[in-house]
Amino acid sequence: MKIITILSLVLISFIIAACSESSVDPASSVDNPNGSYRPLAIGNYWILVGETQQGSNIVRDTVRYEILSTVEIDGETWFETGVNGSVSGPPMRWKNDTLFMYDSKSVPILNENIKGGDTLNYYVYEDDDFSTIDITMVEGTDMELTVNGISYKNVALIKTTSTKIINGTTRVEEFIGYWAKGVGIIKSVNPYGTGSLLDYHIED
Repeated sequence: MKIITILSLVLISFIIAACSESSVDPASSVDNPNGSYRPLAIGNYWILVGETQQGSNIVRDTVRYEILSTVEIDGETWFETGVNGSVSGPPMRWKNDTLFMYDSKSVPILNENIKGGDTLNYYVYEDDDFSTIDITMVEGTDMELTVNGISYKNVALIKTTSTKIINGTTRVEEFIGYWAKGVGIIKSVNPYGTGSLLDYHIED
């Protein structure tokens, strides 16, 4: 499984869990393009390396994730994101210190004022033979972490626990993301592999 899938799984865990209200009250600023947990400006890019275990081998792959352009939706400016130059995933925007992702409706996925112990999102889905409960928690926000030789401060550790029950069988998976303020996601760990930031550029 390539890093595109690995990173998508981490981000999807935030998107899926974002259907309920956040316990964090947003601050009063209108937009927060840079200096945030997910800096949004055209020209920003992040080069990440992923590792997955395939049999007895560890497979590595790299990907360039970037902000490509803006798009107007319902009178609001959203940022188009891409992987290796192609648009990938729904647009994003900050408003009132809250990060939204557009996928038929705006749902909050991150907030600048998070603190350890906050529940970002709680999501429940049920049908006849499948159900899932996803809980996204903030484990802490003042960590220091070194990734690929670079030391980052003001790192938030955010964990989504996904409990799936399929035909009576229960499976629990954890998706962990480390987010550095002013940089973005710097490391992800999930049942399918890991992703880590190799290089990045943030527009002034």
